[in-house]
Amino acid sequence: MGKKTLHTFFLLFFVWIFSYSKAQDKVLDSLNSILKTHSNDTVSLKAKIALGDYLEIFRVPYWDSLLTDAEKYGTSKNRSTIINNKGFILMNNGDLEEALVCFEKCMKIDSENNDLKNLSYSYHNIGMIYLNKGNTPLSLDYLLKSLKIKEERDDKTQIPQTLNNLGYLYSSQKEYVAAIDYYKKSLKLFEDLSDKKGIALAYNNLGFNHMKLGDTVNAIVFYKKSLALRREINDKKGVANVLHNMGGIYLEKNDLKNALESFQTSLALKEEIGDKGGVAQTLSGLGGTYFKLGELDKALDAGLRALNGSQELGFAQATRDAANLLNKVYAKKNNYLKAYEMYQLYVSTRDSISNQETQKLSIRGQYKYEYDKKAAADSINTAAEKMITTAQLKQEQTQRYALYGGVFLLIVFGGFMFNRFNISQKQKKVIEFQKSIVEEKQKEIIDSITYAKRIQKSNMPTEKYIEYTITRLKNNRL
Repeated sequence: MGKKTLHTFFLLFFVWIFSYSKAQDKVLDSLNSILKTHSNDTVSLKAKIALGDYLEIFRVPYWDSLLTDAEKYGTSKNRSTIINNKGFILMNNGDLEEALVCFEKCMKIDSENNDLKNLSYSYHNIGMIYLNKGNTPLSLDYLLKSLKIKEERDDKTQIPQTLNNLGYLYSSQKEYVAAIDYYKKSLKLFEDLSDKKGIALAYNNLGFNHMKLGDTVNAIVFYKKSLALRREINDKKGVANVLHNMGGIYLEKNDLKNALESFQTSLALKEEIGDKGGVAQTLSGLGGTYFKLGELDKALDAGLRALNGSQELGFAQATRDAANLLNKVYAKKNNYLKAYEMYQLYVSTRDSISNQETQKLSIRGQYKYEYDKKAAADSINTAAEKMITTAQLKQEQTQRYALYGGVFLLIVFGGFMFNRFNISQKQKKVIEFQKSIVEEKQKEIIDSITYAKRIQKSNMPTEKYIEYTITRLKNNRL
């Protein structure tokens, strides 16, 4: 690259940075201007909510202060938005119980306001809380309620996210084929929206489920696609999740060097961004790598940290994985009492997440959703079907009238033909009768001629007599 080209590149880059900063400054200036001219009213409250969203303020006290203001001069919709944002922060921090309380409050407000858009978001968030708590039937119920509203509203920006989380639910039940189907649907919709973050998420999840099916080749392909996109958009949490999953593949293939590197990098990123749930999950993977390397003390330390974190947050799947790791570590260290204790915890947690009854409820819930969806579609199409049926009946009626007319004409034509047939038969009889008379007269004439000929012949001399007379006369002359 020449100096001129390089200078041009840097010039354009700094122009873009400057323009982007200017655009951000305009938004902030606009919000700050509103806050200067309005105070302690609905307008200022909306500006503060917008400011919190724009700056991505993930501090619970900020939203608590706005909730206090909303109780004084805000609307119920303002309160729902504030409580939802607070719940999202709590969920991200791993405080599932408090987050659930927030989302249930939002659900009540949204339902009273008949605010279907926000109600679908509340359903979705509650579904995710129950999924993390290992309550699959309730999670499925809320996620399907959310999806139903979003599809009815044609909310294209939110449908793929819910489809993705339904895939995650089925994956947690080891229904990997069904999960892949949901992830493919979400991927298509994310691509239609050109949503790089969503596309990267779908790639990551497709990679994980292909890995679970033993298809490590496609799993790596999807993971690499996801990793490239997430690095491009500087999605640290996403990069950490992909590295965690790639570490799982390397661990499965006993490529312990790459497994260790992937898990360590993933753990560092998750600790940096404060992803407590993710830290617990990655610690289990890291501990599993140390276990295979024979470094039991490091494996034990990672496993205990993972167990404490997952139990504190109430993350059932992370608790199950940590207990499974610690069972193996304690057994290897000949601490069989602790090993048995961890084994019991592993089994009880595993069964609470995935059991036959839960799977039946999941399938039943899915069938109910599909049935309701079909029923809704049928009701929507009823009017159109009635119109089509009416048109068909009218067409059939017209066809019947045409048929009746045709039959009538056929009968008339048949009667005419039958009459003509009778007349021709009578004419034929007359002709035959006349013919018989002519033939009879002709026979009488012929008989009469024959009789006269006989009479004439009887009065005339016979040929022998004539011949005799001629001979006699000749003799007399002599």
